[in-house]
Amino acid sequence: TGMGGHEEKNERALDLMRAQAAVAQHPEFKGNVAFVGTRAFWRPAEVSPSDQGYHWNSSGETYYLIGDAMGHAMLDLLRGKR
Repeated sequence: TGMGGHEEKNERALDLMRAQAAVAQHPEFKGNVAFVGTRAFWRPAEVSPSDQGYHWNSSGETYYLIGDAMGHAMLDLLRGKR
């Protein structure tokens, strides 16, 4: 999760982000797992359809950016670039 963006301060959320990123660093997953950082895709409530603070504030732009980045990561894996 990158919800909260680069301004996220909640230690539990930050621990979760670090744990998610760490999975791709395990040697047994090399070439099979990619980590896609999503913090830059967070859009605050002021520019999002909702201010719920979860589910990415219902931002379609954010969901698109995440999917696009994950798709590129998958292509890199399939091409042996990760």
